[in-house]
Amino acid sequence: FTTPDLLLATHRQRLFAGQVFEWLTATCRGVDLRRDGDDLFVADGKLSISIATVTPVSALIHFAVNVRASGAPVEVASLEDLGVEPTAFGEAILSRVAAEQVSIEAARAKVRSKGEWRLAPASSPP
Repeated sequence: FTTPDLLLATHRQRLFAGQVFEWLTATCRGVDLRRDGDDLFVADGKLSISIATVTPVSALIHFAVNVRASGAPVEVASLEDLGVEPTAFGEAILSRVAAEQVSIEAARAKVRSKGEWRLAPASSPP
């Protein structure tokens, strides 16, 4: 609810997809996994579903991963195909995404803006 900004929401969506891709790449070695923007694929099967949008008061991101490959009108891949337990996957990904957000907030706060040193008291080094 801080900023209904589609660009920011899309950046966060891509970071989320990147976290999932990195975790799966490290966990499922030797699998033909690829990322195209916010979409993840295993060979020709689509593994993820994702969209970012905004409302007048917020930005929304939907990111899902197929648990089982059944009932879809297109070729899909799933966590089941990869031998990944869904609850452990979800917990690992949410932990990584939360840590990334904390890291972003810390990085944003650790430097002063250009010219701010001029406002510091005379006893403080620039």
